[in-house]
Order: sequence, then C-alpha cells, then structure tokens
Amino acid sequence: MSDTLSLVVFAISVSIFVGGFSVPAISLQLVEIVVFVPLVLFGLSRIGARLLKKMEDEENGYFVFLLLILAVTSVRRFSGFGATLL
Repeated sequence: MSDTLSLVVFAISVSIFVGGFSVPAISLQLVEIVVFVPLVLFGLSRIGARLLKKMEDEENGYFVFLLLILAVTSVRRFSGFGATLL
C-alpha cells in the first residue's frame, strides 16, 4: 500500500511541476485517482486472478493475458480519462 501511495504523491508532484498549481486541476486529479486506483487494485485484480487461474496450464496464453492486463491499465493514460495525471 505504501508503494501505491508514494506513486500517487509522485504523480501529483509531477503534475504540479509541469502544469503549475491549480485547485480545480488538483481536485480533478484526486477524483480520478480515487476512482482509478480501487478499480484497478480490486476490480481488475480479482478478474485477472480468476482468468489467470483458468490459464495456468497454458504458458503462452498466460503471458499474453498478463500483457493484456498491463495494456488495459495503461490505456487510461492515453485516453481522456486521467489526462491530468502525468
């Protein structure tokens, strides 16, 4: 949990450094973080664990699915959602 919190603090610090301090921008960023972090930590991890359990025997499928999970979590950065983060 402390690793996640340190990354959140880092994201906010970089955002302030790059774009300057703005109360609306920081509050929007905090709302995005509050929505995104639990969604990934609890929702995606449970779904991923269940699907990875089914693919335990198939090594190539397991690897591809892990890459898919990484891609899904990084898409947020390039979409409109979370644009204020980094």
